Amino acid sequence: MFYSTHDSEAALDLQSTLKSDLKDLKKEKTSIYNRLHSINEDAQFVERIATEEYPQLPVIANLRCGAWYVDPQLPNVRIYTLCFPLGANYIQALTDTVYFKSTDGHIDHWDFNLRRANLHILPIIQQKSGIIIVDSTRKGKRLPDALSKTVPIWCCVINNAVSRRHGVPLDTALYTPPSAVSLSEATRIEANIPGWASKLLESSFPLPHLTKPLRPLWVTRSSAALPSLHSDSTLMSFHPVICLSASEQVQDGIERRHGYSYVQGSGDDHESWSQGLTPLLFWQHRQDILVCVPKDLEETIPRIISEPVKPSDVSTCIAGITKVSSMIEVGMIPNDNNVDMSKPTILIRHNQSLTEVPENDNLLQLNIPEGKAGQLGFMSLLSTSIEFAAPHLRDTKKLVVLCQDGKDRSIGVAMAILQLFFREDGSFIEDEFNCAVTKRTIRTRLEWIQCDHTKANPSRVTMNRVNEFLLSPRSMRRGSI
Repeated sequence: MFYSTHDSEAALDLQSTLKSDLKDLKKEKTSIYNRLHSINEDAQFVERIATEEYPQLPVIANLRCGAWYVDPQLPNVRIYTLCFPLGANYIQALTDTVYFKSTDGHIDHWDFNLRRANLHILPIIQQKSGIIIVDSTRKGKRLPDALSKTVPIWCCVINNAVSRRHGVPLDTALYTPPSAVSLSEATRIEANIPGWASKLLESSFPLPHLTKPLRPLWVTRSSAALPSLHSDSTLMSFHPVICLSASEQVQDGIERRHGYSYVQGSGDDHESWSQGLTPLLFWQHRQDILVCVPKDLEETIPRIISEPVKPSDVSTCIAGITKVSSMIEVGMIPNDNNVDMSKPTILIRHNQSLTEVPENDNLLQLNIPEGKAGQLGFMSLLSTSIEFAAPHLRDTKKLVVLCQDGKDRSIGVAMAILQLFFREDGSFIEDEFNCAVTKRTIRTRLEWIQCDHTKANPSRVTMNRVNEFLLSPRSMRRGSI
């Protein structure tokens, strides 16, 4: 067969056109204008389901994606006030979130991860007789694995563990959506449930006495009928956990709308498109953002990000660790740096000036960069923190450890301090440290923190550095007591 020059040119033109179309498609998918308008569309669906269909149930976002779709001003968004037993009487309004990771539901990698136990929502579920968990997914699916498998695994493990600990006859079966999880996969998952329940029971996490089992139910944009709940929750035999997937499943993950291109799962992977905008800033400036044309948006977003954050706009969470009678407190550095200087405090910043808070004998300010440089310097930070903590804990029986996000490095430092200065029963070690250190005891210290500070989520690198520091011979670490 012979091809003419014309045929070759036509093939090259077609290839060039395809490349151009793919480039335009990629540009549309990463366009912040399209993303934010898609999020707004999905958020309207979430609002309708939450306020019209299940107004009695609290709404909670599954991090990180779900926070883009949940308007903090919705009447049933779970907002509560915490008053921690601190000297300065910190009182803050906080919006609850959960962290059910999709990878814990990936096939052959199913898991109930104690680092993401999400037990803080059990009292909410018990009090309100259910909950709505919001998330979304990108092209190819109606439900993210977090909602189709991770949450069902969690519900089943909780039911099993509570039934075993408290002797309550709960329904301990695994419930999964048949459209997303095959019977074969569900059977294989269910075989792991007893082991995961044992892992939870062996941890230091407290388990409430549930009188009804948790039951996952699913709502998507294509749901023909919504799960029907009895108006009188006392007549229901279970606590519904509504898994609400916000995004519409569209071909190739993108579809033309009037005025914008709809991108499925727009809130996902926001570092690649948000230009520094966060869910909190989006909801605070939603109306101003949505009226912008694409060109104006390029100026509006940087302006919003550069505006000083008002202290009242920041949810500052500083929690006392109950297991040690709140001798140790952990959390996030307030944006206004209004730190209670009456208590010994360790402040850990990332690449910021250390002169923002005046020097004080009660204050240790540490600057550790993000990335690999910070990872390498974390061991030294642990040593310095231990040296600072030892005399102050003995003198005042108080110590506050704060970092910029309240999730990672302050938690790593607090874990090391809790391991070195407190026994397994939470009592303070007045004399020479002589407790055995294992990965299990270190893990228990994280559980103590997570019981009171649910945002605690140290990175794998931080966990490894803490283990390395504490498991090394005492002669090889500075700052041992």
